Amino acid sequence: MKELFIELRVQEIPSDTLNIMEQTFCEGVTTALKNANLAFGKVTQGSTPRRLWVSVANVASEQADAVETVIGPPTSIAYNDDGTLSVAGQKFLQKNSVDETDLIKTTARGREVVSCKKNIVGLKTVDILPEIFRNAMGSIKSKRSMRWGRHSTEFIRPLEGVVCVFGGEPVPNIHLEQDDIPVGNTTLGHRFSSHNQITVGGMDDYLQKMAEGGVVPSYDQRRTMIAQSLETLNIENAPKSFLPSTHKVEVDDDLLHETTNLVEYPYPVVGMFHQKFLQLPKGVLTTTMKVHQRFFNTVTTADNAISNYFVGISNNPFHPNIQEGYERVINARLHDALFFYEADMQTTMDEMTEKLNGIVFMHGLGSVAQKVERIVALSSLLPPTLGVDVDTHRAAQLCKSDLTSAMVYEFPELQGYMGEHYASKGGESPNTALAIREHYLPRFGDDLLPTSHEGAMVAIADKIDSICGAFIAGTPPTGNADPLGIRRHSVGVLRILQSMNYTVSLHRLITESIATYRTVSNVEPLPETHKKYMGTDEHIADTVLKFFETRLQAMNADTVPPNFIQATFQLNRNIGDDVNLALALYQMFQEQGDEQQTFTTIAETFKRINNILKKNTVSSHTVASHTVSNHTVASHYDAKLFTQEEEVHLATELERLLPMAQESIRNGNHAEGVSAVLSIAPAVEGFFDKVMVNHDDESVRANRLALLQQLRKLFTTVGNWEVL
Repeated sequence: MKELFIELRVQEIPSDTLNIMEQTFCEGVTTALKNANLAFGKVTQGSTPRRLWVSVANVASEQADAVETVIGPPTSIAYNDDGTLSVAGQKFLQKNSVDETDLIKTTARGREVVSCKKNIVGLKTVDILPEIFRNAMGSIKSKRSMRWGRHSTEFIRPLEGVVCVFGGEPVPNIHLEQDDIPVGNTTLGHRFSSHNQITVGGMDDYLQKMAEGGVVPSYDQRRTMIAQSLETLNIENAPKSFLPSTHKVEVDDDLLHETTNLVEYPYPVVGMFHQKFLQLPKGVLTTTMKVHQRFFNTVTTADNAISNYFVGISNNPFHPNIQEGYERVINARLHDALFFYEADMQTTMDEMTEKLNGIVFMHGLGSVAQKVERIVALSSLLPPTLGVDVDTHRAAQLCKSDLTSAMVYEFPELQGYMGEHYASKGGESPNTALAIREHYLPRFGDDLLPTSHEGAMVAIADKIDSICGAFIAGTPPTGNADPLGIRRHSVGVLRILQSMNYTVSLHRLITESIATYRTVSNVEPLPETHKKYMGTDEHIADTVLKFFETRLQAMNADTVPPNFIQATFQLNRNIGDDVNLALALYQMFQEQGDEQQTFTTIAETFKRINNILKKNTVSSHTVASHTVSNHTVASHYDAKLFTQEEEVHLATELERLLPMAQESIRNGNHAEGVSAVLSIAPAVEGFFDKVMVNHDDESVRANRLALLQQLRKLFTTVGNWEVL
């Protein structure tokens, strides 16, 4: 048992892909060892911006011997008619170095074949490590890759050296396409503070020598060092690099993660920018520092107001030149921001809105100004129970105005935030201003949601407009490609509807959204001959609704099977209600045990009812009347026409259970509603056992069809049973 240690030394790896590469490299090494049938022990991994490393303890010195079953040709081919081996059979013997007595007849691929057992002698680990290394290298995933020099090999950044040692000794015969890259047991420490070669014998040796060479190879250790240093910066821990005791650092987790992946050894550096820039909105200051310079901002301990101190994380020990460089760059950035801000403050929100005509929303779908018109029209439908007040209408009109501001043009991350600020300064109501910022939420999967109804309604209208636009233009998400963020928008819509508990028809919103493209923006349907043609507007609406259904299934995959979501989603009333109802259905389904007899009865009856109604030309939807054999039949049955005890019993149960189920679902008592529907199963079984629906008497037949229509109405209070 020996330790396998591998280090890849590269040029600067982007911070956003470093952890992915570390994980996939480690998984690649362990997978390659498993595939090579090598036993091993504990696995340790690490990374810095300039290196990836993996240590695998107790790797077996050689593969275990194995017995392999080799499948040969079918017996009909391996043997002649007289029972002797054919040419194919003899070649199989020669190829595997076995005798005819070693052949075994077995079944494979659905027919009888000959096979044999072959002893595989295990190879020494050191001899197969080059192949293991190649497989591990091929498993590394990154968001992008590059080629350098004249080589065809692709990697995230140019390789500068490889360490591969087994049992303390360098592994021979590891070859790279780039002959100038050293492969062995030596590496380098910190690029600025350590220039001597370091000989590596294993992980413990590596960690010790890296620390001496100015490198912290562990992500967790570097992150802890940065976090602790930010907490103690009010102590004078470096020359000219400290915070007054009246200030503290605001630690941002995303920035902490990013800076951890930007340095091999963290050194905090405190700097200051000019106090005049504090007149800028806090979001402008923090965005400039965090996004553009990777600096932590500070606040005063007294009132938590942002201050003109900042903290940068350097890869080098403190030097006045580093501090001066940080200050020079941040002051220049903020000077530009102040110029843009003062220019914007001379312009009203309505003037900004007028400029939206010059911004294209999506090719073939008009300008952003037209998108705003559609958002205004669509938000008036959200939700019908609340109506749209003046604040929502105004927020919809101004929601994209800041896109034409100088500040957002220079700092796109501030869209929405600056709109809220300019709206407040321009005299708009607080609700309108807040909605302008919140309508962009959620920006990603687990982002915050709008807190106001105004923000929620404008956000839903904006996102549905973008989703429908993508499908109208024939550019829906495909595979991993989703450049317009349509999947993210759809999940955002569902999350907002669920959190706000809006009772709204998603299908209606989608249909109205597609209609606004025709009525408001005059977007013509693509001709059927167009390569991106996706069908009529009705077909596009159904496709978009199915797209939402798929997202809802994925969002709840851990708790509810997809077909239960599908069953309740098709009711299309309330997203949160649908999910809770699906969960109640599934829980009741599980309580039924292995047979699920009641569920089977209801599902089969639902299908049977649909078939009967269809054959009798009755609409499958509840309407005022139905046409049966060219006669109009009332949607409600007449109890006086019942001739059998079973139909009387079914009608009695229906009159009791239908209002109970409807009231329970309406009040959110989903389990009670499901239970009410399931409890009618015995009456249903008795009815179909004894009663003939297609009676010779037309009035009796029509009355029984009306009874089935009411039974179907009961079933659909909890979902579409056909998909269950």
